[in-house]
Formats: sequence, C-alpha cells, structure tokens
Amino acid sequence: MQRSARLSSPEPRPAAPVDNNGKSLPAEPTLSFWGIVGTTINVIALTALLGYAVAVLGHSSGYWVLSAFGKNWAADGFCLSYKDTLYHTHLLCLYADTCLSLLLWFLSRRCQGRPELSIVRENVLSVLMHGFAHGGLWLDYHRGGDLLAMTWATAPSTTAAIVRHLSLVPFWMSFTYAMTPSPLWLAAAQSLVHSVLMTTVVPPLLAFTYVNTFISLNLLGKQLLTAPRDVFYVLSGVLYGGPILTATFLEPLLCDSLLVRWGGHIIFDLSIPGGVLLYYAVASHLPPRDAKTAAKKAD
Repeated sequence: MQRSARLSSPEPRPAAPVDNNGKSLPAEPTLSFWGIVGTTINVIALTALLGYAVAVLGHSSGYWVLSAFGKNWAADGFCLSYKDTLYHTHLLCLYADTCLSLLLWFLSRRCQGRPELSIVRENVLSVLMHGFAHGGLWLDYHRGGDLLAMTWATAPSTTAAIVRHLSLVPFWMSFTYAMTPSPLWLAAAQSLVHSVLMTTVVPPLLAFTYVNTFISLNLLGKQLLTAPRDVFYVLSGVLYGGPILTATFLEPLLCDSLLVRWGGHIIFDLSIPGGVLLYYAVASHLPPRDAKTAAKKAD
C-alpha cells in the first residue's frame, strides 16, 4: 500500500498566470523578494527622514550650523520666492495643489476595483488641504505673522483662541485618516494633538519639518506594517516616496543657488502629486493585485 501511494500520480501544478486574452504572463518574483526590496527602500527612507529632522532641529537649536541649507531657507523654514506678489510661493502652492487635486480626483474614478491604485484616491483630499494650508500661511504672512503668533494670552477672545488651536485638525485628518488605516478616533486624537502642539510649542521655522516628519512616519509605518509585499510595494517606495524624499533635501540645499528664483518650496508640493501620477502611470499598466478583480473586470 505504501509503495502504490508513492507511485500514484502527483497533484497537478497550478496553471501559469494568463492575461485576459489567454496569453501567458511572465513569472512573478517571489513575494519575499519584493518584500526585501520594498522594506529596504522604506527603511532607508525612514532613516533619511529622521536624519533630516535631527539635522534641522540641531540647526534651529544652535547645536550646529547647516551652512549648506542656505540663508533663505533658514530665514523662513521654507524656500520662499516672489514675496509680496500674487505668485508668492505659498500662493503658487495653493494654485498648484488645488488644480492637481482635481486631476487626482478625476483619475481616482478610473481606479475602481484596483486596491493597489488607492493611493490616487487617498491623496485627493490631502493634496487639496495641503494647498489650503499654504493659503493660510500666505494670509498669515500678509498680516505680519499675527495669526501664527497668537496665544491664549494674546487672542482677542476665548473662541478665537480655540479656533486658532483647532484650525489644523482638518489638515491633519486629511493625512492621518484619509491616507492610513487608523480608526477614526485614533486619527482624530492624533490630529488634535498635532494641531495643538503646532500652535503652542512648535516654532514657525520648524513647522514644515514637524509636519513632514510626522506625516511621513504615518505613511511609512502604514507601508511597513500593512502593505502587501508585492511589486506595488516596491513601486510605491520608489515612484511615490522617492520624489518626496528627494525634494525634502533639495529644497534647503538648492534654495539660494537655484530654487528661490523658480518658486522655491513649490518643488516639494509638486513632488507629492507628481509622485502619485508617476506611480499611477506605471502601476495602472500592470496586472491588478487581486486576480479576482481581474476576472470581474474581464466579465
């Protein structure tokens, strides 16, 4: 009986993957390969991000001087161009983010049933709120900085102080809730804490570094903890995260020599929807992550 069992026919192997036309698809690398590559990319990004935050914090605290970051960036915490015009950097960011959020919204309607393309939909609101935040910064700059400088002691009323300290909650929610798997209560709590800290503790010169650091920690944490280890995991780190991380460093390094004459901080704002569009352009032409989704679309 044992001998006959060993000589019995082996179980058939799973059929090779095919596309909607019945043509064989190339063999996929193992999930462990994509996992190793993608996780390595995200860990490098996380390390670089934290290194940037420490460098900026030490610079602002006087522990060292980052002369390579330039005078314009050091003066404002952003690379600001065309001050006192209607194409001030903050206004350029407002215009660009508003237009690009509409483009992402349009593209998101073509991503139904493709979870690996959800990054397009997730960025619609956050890109829009990012632009509105720059509009608020321009308004504060236009008013001489009195809004950012407002405290409980200097606010004209208790209501004004409460509104001031809660004003950034919608901005943070567009990232912590719309772009991560956090439950509503956790996203709201985190957004409230960040809003209060930014209006009471964080100096205006560190506002960008603070926001960029904690939003990136949320997004990288989502990738490292919950993202499926497939080719889209790698593409997200390279095509979406790569431009944002690159722009983070290029803004202070090239501000004085180049960017201050070409819109300054807008290079960073454009890197976010730009990365999304780059990812979409590549990922949308690959077979869907879920084979069942592909079968449904074929029907």
